[in-house]
Amino acid sequence: AGDLPVVEPSRAPMPNPPVDLAGLEGEVDLLIRAEKIKRQAYRTHLRDTLQSAGVALKENRFEDAIKIYEEALRLVKSIGDRPEDRPEKEAGEAGLAEALYRQAMFLDKRRDWDQAAEYARRSVALGHALAPELISEITKKIDQPPPVEKVKTYPRWREPDYLKESAKVSDLLKTGREHFVAGELVSA
Repeated sequence: AGDLPVVEPSRAPMPNPPVDLAGLEGEVDLLIRAEKIKRQAYRTHLRDTLQSAGVALKENRFEDAIKIYEEALRLVKSIGDRPEDRPEKEAGEAGLAEALYRQAMFLDKRRDWDQAAEYARRSVALGHALAPELISEITKKIDQPPPVEKVKTYPRWREPDYLKESAKVSDLLKTGREHFVAGELVSA
């Protein structure tokens, strides 16, 4: 039937010719040390960022924690995905999942279910164990909203009564001071 043309496989690129590094050992060592120092600085900054994100999460500042954890994960990505950075990456992902989950719970309590569902979905994507259950609860609330609770009214001072009583107290204090100044301590 239809004959296809034969295509020649492309040739693999030739490796680069060997480079003569004679006399450049000192500069190469300097570059290697500079790279090690840079990676150390990145890891230190990464640990500090994760620590500040953890503090924000403990203080219930979920939006701040989310931003800081996202910054930490961007930093992990910029450093490169190396085995020695794996614990920090996992801590950042777990922290971000927890911050997203808690923000979703907060928004659920405020009856902002669309936003809460979005945060919960992001948390599920990062592997939070309780987020799928939260999504199902939020979905039920979106489909059939619970009744709004009535706000309790607490007894308050009635302003005319308060003014009348404060005027009475003021008059009594004035009379007491007059008796005190006149030396009539028994009447004061």
